[in-house]
Amino acid sequence: CGASPRSHCKLLFIQLGLLTLPSMFVLDCLLHVTKNFNCFTIYSLIHEYTTRNNSNINLNRCWYTTTQKSFEFIPLQLRTRLPIDIKNLLFLAFKRKVKSILIAHPLNSVNKFYDFIIC
Repeated sequence: CGASPRSHCKLLFIQLGLLTLPSMFVLDCLLHVTKNFNCFTIYSLIHEYTTRNNSNINLNRCWYTTTQKSFEFIPLQLRTRLPIDIKNLLFLAFKRKVKSILIAHPLNSVNKFYDFIIC
């Protein structure tokens, strides 16, 4: 690609269309939740009220940090950050959309996804 050794790699990831390791983790987590969506309880199944978060997955509250950082809990938290129009896409369209967003905005860490606002 002809980049100098001291050049910033974020632009290279965008130019080459590559995902960073945190972006791969986020994508894999979101695809896992989307594939197994019927295994989770959604707020709209718990109550009949039309609330802003009724399409979100019910997160079992936990007190331990180890549980909050587990692979079972993080994907659910990541999915709650997505807009409803992306959540409602079919699997292949969802995968393409999320992947294109993550390629356009490479993540340095998984926590950057929580700060990132998806339009």
